[in-house]
Parts: sequence; C-alpha cells; structure tokens
Amino acid sequence: MTTAIVYTQMSQFAMFAFLSQSPCGKVDTHWRHGGSMKDAGMRIRVEQDLREEFISVCQTQHIPAAQVLRQFMRGYVEQAKTKATKAQATTKTKKSAG
Repeated sequence: MTTAIVYTQMSQFAMFAFLSQSPCGKVDTHWRHGGSMKDAGMRIRVEQDLREEFISVCQTQHIPAAQVLRQFMRGYVEQAKTKATKAQATTKTKKSAG
C-alpha cells in the first residue's frame, strides 16, 4: 500500500526523472534473461487523469505501463536500501568516535 501512495503523490515528471537517474531505469528485459516470472499482482488507486496521461506517455514511448512501474519499483527499493546502508554506516561511525 505504501507504493500506491508514492505513485499517487509523485508527479508524472518526477517519476520519469527518477527512472532516468536510477540504475534500474534501463529497458526492462529482466524476464528475457532468466529473471523470475512475475507471480504477484498489485492493484493501486490513482486519479483517472494521471492514469490516462501515464498510459498515453507509455504508448507514445512504446513501453508497457507495467514495465515502467516495475522499473520504478526496483529503483525505489534500491534507493531505500542505499539510504539505509548509509544511515547504518553513519551510526557505526558515530558510535566508534564517541
């Protein structure tokens, strides 16, 4: 559910800006290269205007909307892990200095 909130609160531009900066922002070929099968679904609620614009942009770019969302999710998870690792390192540094 947290993911659904992120999608509804992020602007379309912010999501694509994030994708272009994330290491997962590349074309999603995960399934073609031995990646795991997609076995879980997620249903999210977004404003209809946002959904229509998002679908339109994806169609213009010839990229399935689900692929873009998976890319965003992978990048978001990776970003969160990186932040957690940095926070943990900072805490260890402060403890050893004190």
